[in-house]
Amino acid sequence: MRLLTLILMIFSFPSFAQSSDIFHIDSLSTEGVLLDKEWMFYSDDNGDYKRADFNTKDGVLVNPTLLLDQLPVVKRSGIGWFRLKLQVDSSLRNKTVGITLSMLGAAEMYLNGERVYQFGNVSTNYSEEKTQATFMSALNLKLGNSEKQVLVVRYSYHPNNMYLKVGAIPNCLRVIMYPLNENTNYYALSVKRTSLFISIILTIEFTSAFLTLFFFFSFPSRKEYLYYGLYFAFQFLGMFVLTYFTSVGKLLPPSANEFMLMEFLGTSLAMVASLFYLNGLYALLQLRKTRFYWFLLWYAIISIVAVPFLPAWGGIFPFLFFLLTCVEILPVYYKAARKGFRRAWILFWSILICLLVMVVMTKAVIENDAETITMSLTIIVLTPALGLVIFLALDFASISLSLQNRIVEVEELSKKTLAQEKEKQEILAAQKGTLETEVKERTAELSRSLADLKSTQTQLIQSEKLASLGELTAGIAHEIQNPLNFVNNFSELSVDLVKDLKDEIEKPIQDKEYIGELFDDLSQNQEKINHHGKRASSIVKGMLEHSRASTGVKELTDINKLADEYLRLSYHGLRAKDKDFNADFKTDFDENLPKIQVIPQDIGRVLLNLINNAFYAVNQRKLLSNDESYTPSVSVTTHYSAPPLGAGGASIIIKVKDNGMGMPESVRTKVFQPFFTTKPTGQGTGLGLSLAYDIVTKGHAGTLEVESTEGVGSEFIIKLPSAFQSK
Repeated sequence: MRLLTLILMIFSFPSFAQSSDIFHIDSLSTEGVLLDKEWMFYSDDNGDYKRADFNTKDGVLVNPTLLLDQLPVVKRSGIGWFRLKLQVDSSLRNKTVGITLSMLGAAEMYLNGERVYQFGNVSTNYSEEKTQATFMSALNLKLGNSEKQVLVVRYSYHPNNMYLKVGAIPNCLRVIMYPLNENTNYYALSVKRTSLFISIILTIEFTSAFLTLFFFFSFPSRKEYLYYGLYFAFQFLGMFVLTYFTSVGKLLPPSANEFMLMEFLGTSLAMVASLFYLNGLYALLQLRKTRFYWFLLWYAIISIVAVPFLPAWGGIFPFLFFLLTCVEILPVYYKAARKGFRRAWILFWSILICLLVMVVMTKAVIENDAETITMSLTIIVLTPALGLVIFLALDFASISLSLQNRIVEVEELSKKTLAQEKEKQEILAAQKGTLETEVKERTAELSRSLADLKSTQTQLIQSEKLASLGELTAGIAHEIQNPLNFVNNFSELSVDLVKDLKDEIEKPIQDKEYIGELFDDLSQNQEKINHHGKRASSIVKGMLEHSRASTGVKELTDINKLADEYLRLSYHGLRAKDKDFNADFKTDFDENLPKIQVIPQDIGRVLLNLINNAFYAVNQRKLLSNDESYTPSVSVTTHYSAPPLGAGGASIIIKVKDNGMGMPESVRTKVFQPFFTTKPTGQGTGLGLSLAYDIVTKGHAGTLEVESTEGVGSEFIIKLPSAFQSK
């Protein structure tokens, strides 16, 4: 409605009075006659002005079809009388004519001294005045039998009236006279025609909302059905509001407050419906919401909140919203249709037709053609809705047809399957005897193969253990080499010191201070020889304990110490095999890690296997990579995981991490399977990680997991329960 207000404001121009003080009506055309000249306005509230024989020169010649701001004399007075002298042709005398009235304010209409209509309550007291808002409301008026007649309107407005501040209807008083059959209520006929159009719209909108939402609940994955259903629902609510305020039972136009509420609710519901339409569009074409959509959303919110408090020019905001919405919708439908989504043409043309009809309606507003405006509004509301209904009907029909085709395919497939199953049963029955014989023969072969497999498995496990023992032995040899070198070096130094001491003693004159220094050096060398000898003995003793066959008895074990020893043994063992091998290794041990009950030999084998694999992975990446900046690195960390208070289940976590080649998903899922290996033939049995997994999970009730990213590295995580810990 504000859009219509804006258009009327733009195309409202002052009308200048003719020289005569009588308005001549010789005939009435179907377009009507605008009564915009020869009106006299009297700014006092004298009841004599309604009399037909009243005559005075004190009035001001005005054009009441202008805005209040263009009629300062009317605006200043607040209350007054409009008088228009009519000279009526004999063909119209004593006839009933129709008039359309556009007005903002309270008014009483008199014809030849008799009151024929009242709009609101005319008063200078704001608390008593009741403003009436009418926009081309159609009424009946029975003219008198004389040639000269007088049309008088008592008019008032109050500047504190909120609706007058909003200014939805810009005209002060605009009257158009039409030809009409006698005894016909023009407004009632207009309302009936309007109600007929609205009833059609309500029926279509309600049915469409119900069916579309029903489709959504039948196919919840089709979100567009939900959005389009809400679009129809809000359109229905908007039309319902209009129906309430313009129902057939009301023979007079709505009051100002009713008109303002109707305008606000109708505009708000239409904008919300448009936003749901946009959401349905994005869901239908599987598009992401654009920045323009979020702009429209905030624009709609601001418009709904702010427009009721803006002057009449605020009507431009809803108009721009609908225009921008169409600008967003049309190109999307056009592109979708051009790309092969043929049914999008239906939606495209529905929106385009809506825009074209808006142009026609604008012309009708300028010409005050009420019937064309009503028809145009009906088409504007119905066209997008009907386009959606047709589109959704075709879409649902397509889905139904597709389902029917699938049902037919399933039935045909079922028939073929049953026939094939019957044929298979016959073949199976015919070959039953043969299969039983073959099963017996295969069972005997499988028994022999199983025995051979168990023998081979035992040999492979033994080979894996021997390989681990060999790596452990090599590590021990390399580790013990350091203290032995120290023993040899200090022994040779001690021999030289003894020789020097003997030479000094045999001298006639002895240097006792020098002799004392030699004895001190000899003593220190012996202490160092003793220290490194004990170190070598400790290494041999400890490694013998770890390398001997598992007793299966759990002992309180320092995991940090165990991990450190096997990390060094693994590194030195690999260095003993390959002099070119080199890698960084580091540790990050939890100093507060408690000792726990484990089988040290078994956990040692697990750690040795994981660390050997880590060094192998980084060495392979070094050999295969051309990246000179790459530095092979292996780390071993320990951590004590204490549960929340009262939760229980504390555990020791050991992590072996490398920056090697990493593993793809296909390898990572099989890495703990027996006999699975990625190493070349002859370099691995595929049992190392499988044995490690069994030792951790079955022997110690723990977990062994692996996390790996191809091209980045791998990390093996051992989690051992610490239920039998000891600080």
